Amino acid sequence: MRGEMSFQQVWQEASVDPIVLGSGEVHIWIRTNTLTMKEEAEFVKILSEDEIRRADRYRTQDSRKQFICSRLALRNILSQYLGEKPDTIRFDYSKFGKPHLSPSNRGQSIQFNLSHAYQYTVLAFSQGMKIGIDIEYLNQDIHPHEMTAFFCSPDEIKLLRSIDLKEKLTEAFFRIWTFKESLAKACGEGFSLPLHQITVVTPDLHPVEEVQIIDSSGVKAPWHLFSLPAPGPYLAAITADHLPEKVRLFCY
Repeated sequence: MRGEMSFQQVWQEASVDPIVLGSGEVHIWIRTNTLTMKEEAEFVKILSEDEIRRADRYRTQDSRKQFICSRLALRNILSQYLGEKPDTIRFDYSKFGKPHLSPSNRGQSIQFNLSHAYQYTVLAFSQGMKIGIDIEYLNQDIHPHEMTAFFCSPDEIKLLRSIDLKEKLTEAFFRIWTFKESLAKACGEGFSLPLHQITVVTPDLHPVEEVQIIDSSGVKAPWHLFSLPAPGPYLAAITADHLPEKVRLFCY
């Protein structure tokens, strides 16, 4: 089934020519969370007043910078797809806080999601497909077994308990976590999903072929999970409600 899909495995530099987001495609972008001098000077002109207030609420400069970098990238990439100026793009939010394009914008079929962790932001875009993305830093200081009850299924807990080497355990934990968070974000229902009832990996830690979810409206639908190439020591994953025809990877 997945053999029918074209999945690019190497991040490529975006060309100067406009990139077209084709039907059936998912585009993934990655950027470092370092503001250029130009971005430092211009972000207050591009971000909305609400976004600037949200940035100012962060307690640390690093967290504030991550948020600003992610929102600048989101607006600039959407600007390319929509043919609109980045500061004119407007967002609405679901009751679970997931952003989407406001009806005042063109390109209503474009779906997007983003995630940031320390040095990197990743962003996913599609035409019509619901998508979620997550990136996580492999923090070796955590204690995975203390965190599994909330979001791991019995099979996943058993799998994690079978791993003795700390580094391997941490990687396995975050691999499950990135799949689950991308799934929760794609569904748009966040952690209201019963994640502890959903198994997302096989015994060798590959994503399952598909996950069947019943959403809050009672509709049962399949979701498809994929690992993404990520710089070390990070892991990343995406989830989509349809099997993409092509996945392309771009450096911002």
